[in-house]
Order: sequence, then structure tokens, then C-alpha cells
Amino acid sequence: MELFNNIKNSIYSPKFYQDLLAKPFSFSVRYFVLLALIVSLIGTINFSFTVFPAIKLFVDDLGPKILNYYPNDLQLTINKGQASTNVNEPYFIKVPEEFKDDKGLENVLVIDTKNDFSLENFYSYKSFALLTKDSIISYTDNGININQIDKNVNFYLDKNKITDFYNKIKPFIKFIYPASIPLIFIGYLLSFSFQAIYLLFGALVIWLACVIKNVKIDYKKAYQLGLHLSTAIVLIQLILMIFGVTFYIPFMFTILLFVVALINIKKIQNYEN
Repeated sequence: MELFNNIKNSIYSPKFYQDLLAKPFSFSVRYFVLLALIVSLIGTINFSFTVFPAIKLFVDDLGPKILNYYPNDLQLTINKGQASTNVNEPYFIKVPEEFKDDKGLENVLVIDTKNDFSLENFYSYKSFALLTKDSIISYTDNGININQIDKNVNFYLDKNKITDFYNKIKPFIKFIYPASIPLIFIGYLLSFSFQAIYLLFGALVIWLACVIKNVKIDYKKAYQLGLHLSTAIVLIQLILMIFGVTFYIPFMFTILLFVVALINIKKIQNYEN
């Protein structure tokens, strides 16, 4: 099949890239679109069989777990941005055993609407978040975040309210999975769109490789070569994703693009018949 031959040659074939210099831009655009469709389809299938089961198990268990974790006696009211409860405060909602880590946090939430906020109290509570009379304080990667409750907020929550809400949405949860498959496919296609945008810069890298190999091309032709040269990188990323291998190397795509260009682009006269 022509497409698979083009994929093979795009990975490595100096002769293919020599001939590509004479082909129209539309040839490479069509190739890139077909490659995007195939890789997106493979990625979606892989996601459906590997990641989906874990997500489904998590979502199916999430509702019942939330119902179990929410205290039976807690009634939380926010009236015009002012929080209050029906329990003795400070009130501690513990971190479930399965979610404990080495950060030392013992509570998911502490409710203390009676006392003024202080850093000393917040640290002593060993909680991810603290609800005061008018604010929610939580840890972030950059320190502590304080969000004041909007004065227009009116809110009531208890276990019955959560149970009623869960029972209403439960029949629709089963439709989440099939509905998300086309969204995942579209997500993969969007990643190729970003790659096509990136090649606006990558074409300069390819042009540099051509200068080193003494091949004279303009910017548009360098971009066209990039639509093919990125094939090997895309396939490497796909294989790593399928096997669940993740790592980060700064400018990895740019470096690989430059290396693949150097390997495939040689002096045209080397292939004169």
C-alpha cells in the first residue's frame, strides 16, 4: 500500500527525500493527514483497552466512596458567603487510609468557622484544606492559597443531598465511556495540529540540516520535508505510549527532528542516475 511505503520511506530513505524535493506541497499534506488519522485511531484503541478500564473502575467506585467518606452528621451551610455547621468545631474530615501519602497530611478538610484564621492553626491541623467563616485555605505547589467565599454564595450540603445528587446522575455514568471515545480521537488529531504549528519553527531546524548537507531549499520546502521527517518521532512516541513509558528530555522533539533530517538529507548529486 502506498501510504505504508511512504511511512517506511519517511523514516529512512535519502532517495525518497531527494524525490520529495520535486513533489508538490499537497502530496505531503495529504500524507500527514492520513498519518494523523492512523496514529490517532491506534492511540484511541490503545486508550480504550488500557486506560479506560482503570478509569471506569475508579468512576464506578467514586460515587459510593464519596457517600461513605462524607460524615453522616455534618450539615454545612453557606449563607451570603458566611459558613456555618451543626457540629462541634474545629471539625476534622480524615484522609482515607488508601489515599494517605508521605506528605504527613492527616485531614482532607478541617472546618473552623468559630476562630480567626492563623497560619499556626492551619499548620497544626495537618489538613489539605481549611474552611473558615468566610474563606477556604488550601495548599498549592507555591505555598498556601486563600480564597474568600463570594458574598452572593448560598449553599447547603449534607449526606442526603449528596446521595440524591448521585442517584440522579448514576444512570448517565454508563454513557460517559462510549461518548468520550470520539473526544479522545479528536484529542489525538489536535495533537497533530499542534505539531503542524510547531513545524513552523521546526522548518528552520530542517533548513539548517540542509545547509550542513549542502542542499539548497526554501522555507516552504523545508516545512514540507518536516511533515515527513516527523514520522519517526511520532511513531516512537506512539510506541512509548503503548508500553506506558514516560520521560521528559528538554527539546527532545527538536533534537530528534534535526538528527532524522541529517540522516535522510544528503547531497542530491549522490543520487544522480
